[in-house]
Amino acid sequence: MTDTVRSGAELETELARAREQQAAVAAVLRTMSAAPTDLDGILDAILRAATRLCDAEQGFCFVLDGEVYRLRSAVGTNSDYIQFTRDHPLPVGDRGKAVPRTALLGRPLHIPDVLKDPEYTFKEAQQRGQFRALLCVPLMKDGVAVAVVAMWRMEPRAFSDEEIGLVTTFADQALIAFENVRLAKETKDALEQQTAVADVLAVIGRATSDVQPVFQTILEHSGRLCDADRATIALLEGDVIVTKAGWNIPPAAMEEYAREPLKVDRTSGSGRAMLEGRTLLWDDMSLDEGISVRMQRTRGITGARSVMAVPLLRDGVAMGAINLRRSEVRPFTPQQVTLVETFAEQGALAIENVRLFNETKEALERQTAVAQVLNVISSRPFDLQAVLDAVIESAMRLCEADNGSIIRLDDLGIPHFLATAGPAEDVERIRTAYGDRQLTQDRSTATGRVLVERRSIQIEDMHADPGYGPKDRISTERAILGVPLKRADAIIGVILLRRKRASTFTPTQVALVETFADQAVVAMENARLFNETKEGLEQQTATSEVLKVISRSALDLQAVFDTVVQNSVRLCTADNASLYARDGDMYRHIAIAAKSGDETEEAALREAFTTRIAIAPGRESAVGRVLLERRTIQIPDAPIDPEYTARRVGPEQYVSHALIGVPILRESEIIGVLLARRYAPGLFREREVALLETFADQAAIAIENVRLFNETKAALEERTESLAQQTAISDVLSTISRSAFDLETVMTTIVERAVKLVDGEGGVIARRDGPAYLSTAIPSWAGRPESAAVSTSKT
Repeated sequence: MTDTVRSGAELETELARAREQQAAVAAVLRTMSAAPTDLDGILDAILRAATRLCDAEQGFCFVLDGEVYRLRSAVGTNSDYIQFTRDHPLPVGDRGKAVPRTALLGRPLHIPDVLKDPEYTFKEAQQRGQFRALLCVPLMKDGVAVAVVAMWRMEPRAFSDEEIGLVTTFADQALIAFENVRLAKETKDALEQQTAVADVLAVIGRATSDVQPVFQTILEHSGRLCDADRATIALLEGDVIVTKAGWNIPPAAMEEYAREPLKVDRTSGSGRAMLEGRTLLWDDMSLDEGISVRMQRTRGITGARSVMAVPLLRDGVAMGAINLRRSEVRPFTPQQVTLVETFAEQGALAIENVRLFNETKEALERQTAVAQVLNVISSRPFDLQAVLDAVIESAMRLCEADNGSIIRLDDLGIPHFLATAGPAEDVERIRTAYGDRQLTQDRSTATGRVLVERRSIQIEDMHADPGYGPKDRISTERAILGVPLKRADAIIGVILLRRKRASTFTPTQVALVETFADQAVVAMENARLFNETKEGLEQQTATSEVLKVISRSALDLQAVFDTVVQNSVRLCTADNASLYARDGDMYRHIAIAAKSGDETEEAALREAFTTRIAIAPGRESAVGRVLLERRTIQIPDAPIDPEYTARRVGPEQYVSHALIGVPILRESEIIGVLLARRYAPGLFREREVALLETFADQAAIAIENVRLFNETKAALEERTESLAQQTAISDVLSTISRSAFDLETVMTTIVERAVKLVDGEGGVIARRDGPAYLSTAIPSWAGRPESAAVSTSKT
């Protein structure tokens, strides 16, 4: 009877115990149901229930983290022991410690007394915890112990099979909790990653022309989702790597990156990843001896230990890299690597989109600018200045230049600015610096290099170029682009674009300016043809005017000469012109005209040049050179011509530099010189020379006409005088024959005829009569013999 009652009591106890265990398991399940992702709360509930039901003093849960098991949750212990356990993670495979041994076994490990277990060697933990009996149950997933639940007793008292089974049940619940949390975390992470990817794509869609917002978004999401401490994006620019964006980067590190870009080599994480074209990981970069001292210094600033470098690839070629850092040794997971690689693909896409957008935009801007210039050419085909202004302004704007010029070189190499663009102070400074210089075909100037190489050239930094000459004249400009203006094979000018920073113009920009150069040449050719046609008409008109003056004023040489010098000034871009005529052995200045029409200037020049001077053939003056060489001569710059020593006449402001002298020829004889002058140095154009020679020929015709007229008139007058003499002789002879003995009549006839022949007013003949003279006189003569009063007297 007693045995039966005792058996019933035991059954009641067992039933109560079973109910308590079921209630504990149900409570854990409720906790898991209420907060499925609260792993710490679930583990705490499991450990508290397990230690209470198994009569254990302390309970722990260790979680696999790479190559060690780390404490995740604990109950019943003190903070000192918890800290000790956290500071001493348990290496995988260490059989001297209970948790790793349980993981190796893949089943529960029960040690009734650790002091009697020969394999247990973690004595420091036992001494700190004072435990004796141990029970460890693994949480197995795919053959791997992802966690271990452990509990101990302070006395060497073994755990029962029932208790081991109960803890195993709790371990199964913990594994479910781990899986739930993992799935929830993976779902959350996937959602966050998808959201981040979508955010980046949205920014890419909005930031079509600027990649910077995309970079910043990528870094923020990469750093946050990959639990990084720092992040950067760097791009390849030329042969260096330039950091373009940073997340949580100390200012000192950004200054270091900006001060000196990275080289594309293996001494940096980004450089190495770009060279290899694949993602690279460092568990601890401080151990990599291949990283440069400079990068180690920067790594020290950013606290980089675990590092991930992911290249940004386009068609297999690296154009940049994303770099993530952790300040502690905590390697990045494969999932994190995959995420950042996705961001890298998006970054590459953004760069390509921006590149294509900007190229399309730039192409449209270029087409628009080219069309605008063409529109100016078509609407104002002969307004060269408007076209050149449009060309240089468009070129400067689209090529990001600070100022620009279109210049034409004359025959002396002196630049003439056809158009300029930029701030007024830049334009004035450039004109002043270059206006008085003679440019030569050498490498000391950008224009000289264009002339030497006969193609477009650019200098990245004029101040650093050892072959560039006038550094003192371009104190603010650094970079320069020179593009030739070509007509056929001749270079007729140069487009110059300048920047105040050292840089290179892109191939696209160079090609654009070359297009503008072609348009400028078209405009210049149109203007040239128009001007030649206009000048041809003006020259024909001027030639006709001179011929009309010659025909109307055949005997008025001064009118012809005045017309010649006036047209010479007007049509040959001269400042003044003179005509010298030979006067015996001398040359007389007989006509002058000034371009300005200023009476003061003309009076000063007339006073200076109206002299009769002796000029011998020689090279000391322009007229002398004409006489010496017997052809048209030019002196580009008289003040610096060592052979030109003629005395400068006239006021200082009227000193001539360029001179041209044209001989006025009659057959092979020089009868005069036409001289045109300019106050600026240079050569007269071929068409101007030809026109002056035409004017000289016309002056020769006028002089010859007057000479022939005067000779004809003189011959006629000579013949008329001879006839009058013959008539007078005949009259006297006739009188003698009629009045042979009437001496007075004969004498009177002789006096009359003599007075008439010499156009005199009276005459007298005295004849000797002994000691006295008898005279026959005519006191006056008016051309009418009948009116003459004849008187005879004796003296």
